[in-house]
Amino acid sequence: KNGDHNYNWLDPWTGRAEPWDGNGHGTHTLGTVLGSGGIGVAPGATWIGCANLVRNIGNPPDYLRCMQFMLAPYPIGGNPLHDGDPARAADISTNSWGCPPIEGCDQESLLPAVKALRAAGIFFVAAAGNEGSECNSLQTPPGNYQALISVGAIDRSSELTDFSSRGPLTDSPDGRIGPTILAPGDGVPSAWPGGGYESHSGTSMATPHIAGVVALIWSANPALRGNIDATEQILIDTAQPYEGSLVGCGPSGSALPNAESGYGIVDAYAAVQRAMGK
Repeated sequence: KNGDHNYNWLDPWTGRAEPWDGNGHGTHTLGTVLGSGGIGVAPGATWIGCANLVRNIGNPPDYLRCMQFMLAPYPIGGNPLHDGDPARAADISTNSWGCPPIEGCDQESLLPAVKALRAAGIFFVAAAGNEGSECNSLQTPPGNYQALISVGAIDRSSELTDFSSRGPLTDSPDGRIGPTILAPGDGVPSAWPGGGYESHSGTSMATPHIAGVVALIWSANPALRGNIDATEQILIDTAQPYEGSLVGCGPSGSALPNAESGYGIVDAYAAVQRAMGK
């Protein structure tokens, strides 16, 4: 914030003291949360960041270091145990990544940390993954945890994308059967390193839309800040029904959440109106 990287930036991979982005993914997703010029959902928000994945393969320790930083940020070069300051914690954590077995994660590797963030009032949003459209493809932590909001992707026709991961068999250690909610994730334009713009697709692109909507909700009604249960319920209650095609995963019928489409498509305007009691 305001050019001061202390308490606002961590790079456990290279130790760089200033924000950088070697592949564009972080810039693109963050632009969807709060970018200006019409690309961001909540352009008045501010951000802190942690580079938890600077190449194609990550690892649980660095994912956990970044989650700890969101809970108790510390200055550049500081000691997280001595210098971490929970008063500077993030309000919302947007996570467009997954930790499959090849990276060293088992199903419960990240769950205690996710639960800790939730208990601290930090709203954790995670991508459902891009292993669809087969059933039982939502199996990678943290997107298959019930303790957070898991986001699937729709295209411009409000159809589930072929890549969006689905349940109902998710190997979830806490009972998730599919994504919580859907958001735009196909051909999404956003910021790119160097000052330009690019369009990309993935549940990675859908996830920051939800983080931005939560920022709007908490801005519209600060009394909801940190109330994860109530905020989740607003997103669920105001979601638009998904009326597109389905592969047929899980039980048929109208019961929600659906193993493919969750509770439906996020409705930012309705969610903010509900938060304001309208």
